[in-house]
Amino acid sequence: MIIKPNPKQILLVDDDELFLKILTQYLDEAQYSYIACKDSQLAQNYLLQDPDKFFVVLSDRVMPKLHGLQLLTQMKRNALEIPLVLFSGEASKEERCEAIAQGVYDFFYKPISKELLFALLKKIKKQLL
Repeated sequence: MIIKPNPKQILLVDDDELFLKILTQYLDEAQYSYIACKDSQLAQNYLLQDPDKFFVVLSDRVMPKLHGLQLLTQMKRNALEIPLVLFSGEASKEERCEAIAQGVYDFFYKPISKELLFALLKKIKKQLL
């Protein structure tokens, strides 16, 4: 019997249920393994409990409790070197540049196309090899 190891997962964080549903449909279609959270505090708990489980965090920029850049700060504070990609429905060019300057891997505007999402994930996985 051959047992394939579970590939690392995507941690998906967004309080927008519709956008979360769209992203999970994309990820299901491509057979990615993921954990989807509507709550950024819950996402932070997942990261702290088992950081090796994830190869990327895809997060909304603005959420209740803990927004995307605060999540990045917490990840840095706990020495978690997992790429964080932010999404936003509304953000200025300056906000996008500031997020990247603070260490965000990339920043996309909602809605993101399936093709762009898959290209991003492929790029991140390739860099991790």
